[in-house]
Amino acid sequence: MTPLGGGGLLSGTAIVARARVSKALVIGAEAEASPVFTAALAAGQPVTVEVSETVADGLAGNMEPDSQTFGIVRDLVDRVVKVPE
Repeated sequence: MTPLGGGGLLSGTAIVARARVSKALVIGAEAEASPVFTAALAAGQPVTVEVSETVADGLAGNMEPDSQTFGIVRDLVDRVVKVPE
């Protein structure tokens, strides 16, 4: 499980995990107060969501509309889970 904010760390983790162990289970954990990837994956593209305050402030915020990390997360990550405060 890897923290998920803008997707950079999770993208890199997924690329390496898939290269080394193709059947590895790759999971991203995002703050419930900032469900950016959950919403984007449901929509099939980056979307803007309302972001609430969170103790995980490094994971909060929306992604850029042309984010390269979206496609990597969509294609290589098995699941994204929302973690409550």
